[in-house]
Amino acid sequence: MLKKKEFDLLSELEKNSRIPLSELGKNISISKENANYLIKKFQKQEFIFRFETITNYAKLGLTGYQLNLKLNFTSRRKYHNFKEYIEKNSTFKFSHFCEGYYDFIGFIYVTSISKFNEVYHEVKLILEESIIDEKISILTESKKYCIFDKDKHSEFRYYAISDNTIDKISETQQMILQELEQNSRTPVTEIAKKNSLSTRATMYSIKKMENEDIILGYSLMINASAFKFTRYIIDISVKNIQSIPEIIYFFKEKNLLRASYQRLNFTNLSLEILCPEEIIIQDLLFDFRELYNKSFHQCEISLVREVIF
Repeated sequence: MLKKKEFDLLSELEKNSRIPLSELGKNISISKENANYLIKKFQKQEFIFRFETITNYAKLGLTGYQLNLKLNFTSRRKYHNFKEYIEKNSTFKFSHFCEGYYDFIGFIYVTSISKFNEVYHEVKLILEESIIDEKISILTESKKYCIFDKDKHSEFRYYAISDNTIDKISETQQMILQELEQNSRTPVTEIAKKNSLSTRATMYSIKKMENEDIILGYSLMINASAFKFTRYIIDISVKNIQSIPEIIYFFKEKNLLRASYQRLNFTNLSLEILCPEEIIIQDLLFDFRELYNKSFHQCEISLVREVIF
């Protein structure tokens, strides 16, 4: 059970994981030393997976694809080869190994459909006959929500289809962005030193990417099981896209929604939810179907066993 100050600290970090310690402490009425102690405590106990940067990939000329696979691994070696490939391939921004309707759900960002086909060809070479079923979707809009925000107002919204307003970023900015994507709380001085830059130039580049909406914000990814949450991905085929906001609101209002992904194809909505142990997922879905059974064609649920980023 989280204490109030711990909850407040996570709420602040989820809204802005690069917040300075002095400001963080002030916002929740503790010293910056205590704020630093709590962060290190959460990291040591593996309550926090990582501090993440919310990057607007569409501004960089990348289009997002969601790859859903139903798999039957014939050997552990094939599973490990596939996992290793995902971890090393930078086009996979985050992925989930699941149990349920799908066994794998991955999010891939590439410059073109031909590049996506190259990546998927490599996936099929690794998995071979292990693929039973597949579903490929182009993402149109994504949102990340802050589950520790009691007011439910904090969210990060970005489009996932590249357009003609591509922002060219320098090699220096690319290096800085890579550092921030690995850990959004990395100090400017450390980023500067690692990349042989001045602190001033590093700060300028970060601010420029923020002002141009390449960097939309900074958040954190929690270890769901440490908080006694269970992570699910729900794929929904809606009959009318006008009903999507209402469906999203159902889960958001219950403070369960971590992310939503709107897509172009038939199964046009994916929701990532974090379900506390006191909520029975079958009861939740029953209530959802009772309210919205006229709004969707089908609803597929997958239990997330492992997150790869």
